[in-house]
Formats: sequence, structure tokens, C-alpha cells
Amino acid sequence: MPIHQFQKSTIQLLLISILLFGCQSKEAATTPAKQTAIHPTKETVMEGLKRPWSMAFLSANEALVAEKDGEADKIKALQIYESLKLEK
Repeated sequence: MPIHQFQKSTIQLLLISILLFGCQSKEAATTPAKQTAIHPTKETVMEGLKRPWSMAFLSANEALVAEKDGEADKIKALQIYESLKLEK
């Protein structure tokens, strides 16, 4: 194959590629891949709290749980270990 024939074939292939990829719909080009939906579930891990508001871990086994009414509970091994009344 002569060189000018090779160059002509290469240019034709390049033009066909540009036409094929340029004709994609914009929606297909910008639509992300379908993802699996996440369905969170609720699990009760401890009873006895009224309205827990925040939690701070004191150690690997202990946490302090503040409630909206101003009380704080010290939790140890998922049991209320000590209740505290917070005052202003």
C-alpha cells in the first residue's frame, strides 16, 4: 500500500470515528451509571432514653448521652450506668 493511500485510510478512519462519537446524545454522555439505591434501616440498640440529642464516647465501653430535657446519661455496655441532671 502506498504511503498516500495509508494516510487517506487513516484520515477516513479518524473522520468516521469523530462522526460516530460526536453523534452521541448529550443525555447519554452526561447520565451517570445506574447506582444501587441505599435503603437505611432503623435499629433500636438501647431502651430507656427519652429524647437523646447527642453522644460523646468516654472510652471503648462508655458514652455520655445528652437528652433534650437537660439530662445526661452515662452509658456503660448499653445500660444506663448513671443519670445526671444538667443545670444552667
